[in-house]
Amino acid sequence: MNCLQFQADLNSYQDTLSHIESILDTINQTGYLPNNMSAKDLDQLIANNDQQLDEIITNYKPELCEHLKLLGFQYGPEISGFDYHISSIQPISTALDNNQWIVGGSKGMTKILTKNPDGSFEFSADNISGFENNIESIQPFSTASDNNQWIVGGDDGQTKILTQDANGNFTYSSKISGFGKGIRSIQPVNISQDNNQWIVTGDDGQTKILTLCPLENVENNKIKQALLGRKDNFYESETN
Repeated sequence: MNCLQFQADLNSYQDTLSHIESILDTINQTGYLPNNMSAKDLDQLIANNDQQLDEIITNYKPELCEHLKLLGFQYGPEISGFDYHISSIQPISTALDNNQWIVGGSKGMTKILTKNPDGSFEFSADNISGFENNIESIQPFSTASDNNQWIVGGDDGQTKILTQDANGNFTYSSKISGFGKGIRSIQPVNISQDNNQWIVTGDDGQTKILTLCPLENVENNKIKQALLGRKDNFYESETN
């Protein structure tokens, strides 16, 4: 950018603007235009001044945006279809062509937000049921592009695993107990694809580490409780 030329253009605009403001002050005080000036002359002066500013913006737009700390963002139309407070959003995939996000919020509402080929966005019609409390945090199991599981935490320490099956359907697991307060944040201990621990924080400063344990470490009582809580036919569901 030619700084000297920019300053000269800006000074010229500001001088003209000051002149216009002086004329308007005179009109406000006296009720008359200055001698030798018609209303048409004033309109033309204002139009020329506006054009000066437009030219300055056109010629120095990147530099002005940087100097004024302006960013090229703007909101589009509202995307309807989620009825409650939204507290967490996570992409379904870390792939560059990802076009779907998991959205969680109050009353356990969980929906999929999809970007359509035409660039529009829409929420899934149906809620993914299975989370009873308000959702506060959704964290993927892995940073791998083919990850299909997420840890979901919310009020009263409710913690569940959300899984996407091979057909694209989503289901919640049974509750993972052990966190007594409302969960507010879940973050991985490390960002590697084989991470198996997460830092969980919540109300009153409660902080715990959630670890994915080997299956042989799962307590028999937990298996018994999970089996007793199932309402479907275990063998039928496993063989179909």
